[in-house]
This record gives sequence, C-alpha cells and structure tokens, in this order.
Amino acid sequence: MASWFRRAGAEILRVLSRASDPAAAAGEVQVYSKSAELYARNASGDLYQYTPYISSNVVPSAGHRTLLLQHSLGAGNGLLRLYASTAGNGAFEATINAEWNSGTSEWDRDVNAKAAKFTFGDADAGWHVKAAAATSFGDAAWDGKTEHALSDSVDITQDVAGAWTAPGEIDGYAAQQCPKASAGANTNIASQCSFKKDFPSAASSFTFTKHAEANLSGNLTSYQPKTYGVGVYSATDGGTAGGTTCYFYARVQAS
Repeated sequence: MASWFRRAGAEILRVLSRASDPAAAAGEVQVYSKSAELYARNASGDLYQYTPYISSNVVPSAGHRTLLLQHSLGAGNGLLRLYASTAGNGAFEATINAEWNSGTSEWDRDVNAKAAKFTFGDADAGWHVKAAAATSFGDAAWDGKTEHALSDSVDITQDVAGAWTAPGEIDGYAAQQCPKASAGANTNIASQCSFKKDFPSAASSFTFTKHAEANLSGNLTSYQPKTYGVGVYSATDGGTAGGTTCYFYARVQAS
C-alpha cells in the first residue's frame, strides 16, 4: 500500500513538473521533501518547489454562497466558516455560528449563542453581529453592523489612538454667544470647530452657513486652520450698546 501511495504521489508531481517545464520527460523527475516542503528536479537540473493550495471554479448564483472552509470552534461555540459570495462584485464572508441555508436564503445558527459575520469585498468591509435570539434569520436582519467604505482613489488611515486621516469635505458646528464689551467698540467674538477626522494637510476651504445670529457685522471668518480643526470668528455690530448679547450658530463645511 505504501508503495502505491509513493507511485501515485510521484506521478502527480511528475505531471505538475511537466506543467512547469514542458521539456521534462517522463521518468526524469526526482521528487523529494525537505523540512515538510516538496521539491522536484528535472533532468536539466532545474529545481521546482510545490506549495499545496485549493482551487475552486464554482461561482455561487445570485444571493447564494459557496462554502470554502469549515472549522470547529469547540463544543458549544458553533463553527467558523468561510464563504465565497456574490455580494457586490464578489466578496469573502467569514462567519461564526452562522451557516448559510440556500434553501431558505437564511442564516442558521449552530448553537444558541451570538452569531457574527465579517465581509470583505472590493467596495467595503464590514462586521455584523446577531444576538442570541432567532435560530434563523435573513442576511438583512443582523442586529448590529460596522461598515467601512473602501476608496480606490485616496489614502485613508487610522492611527493607534483611533484618529482617522482622510481627504474630502467634512461638516462641523461652531457657536458663540456673549455680551458686547462696550459701546462703539467693534469687538470680535470667536469659537472653534473641531473636525471628526484629520486632514492630510491643514484645511484650506470653508463654507459657513449661519443658523442664527444677532448683532454681528459681516460674515464668519476662519482663523488658524489646522488638520484637526479651525477657529471661527465674526466682528460685532459697532452701533450696539455695551453689554448687548451677540451670537452666532453656524454649520462649518471644511475641505
């Protein structure tokens, strides 16, 4: 029996070798292993290394999935699975405690515990979680999800502190309310707008939309723009008396 397996293995490697080196003749391939790696050498002395892999040409129909890998996570924990999906332009889906049922187009739990899915495609990546409740549920019925759109034109990074750096316009809010210092003085009132991300370089373009204002003179103006925020100020109306309340509440669009 052992001899038969050796002959079968040698024949498989001979065919693989001929695919890599069409000039290799039958019977002219030496097959051996080293440190659990497979090698073959043809009559010309050329050395080839073979790495096992799984290849599948099965394309799932729309709305269905092809199971690629299944692994037990231990008693009471369900199974880990890897699927090929038709989502978007094609995606990998890794699930914990969730098996796709093509007959019902639902996810079935292995055990009565939380289920989870990670999806990676060419347009986005996302995590989905299902609380331990229904034994079966549709793909749109996950209880919570975290999704990230993937860009094919700009760099988006997140540092170890959790701050995101990315180009593109972002919205913020700035507001200030205070009494005017004295009559006749054209005093400025100021606020700041912190961005919910960092720009690769200091923001340079701003659009201000005032939701409410009182006793101001002129438009809102940006001051000392940074990658992470900008100062916002306005002059008060010189004709108002000292102690008069002045304010602005505004949307800030920065890019």
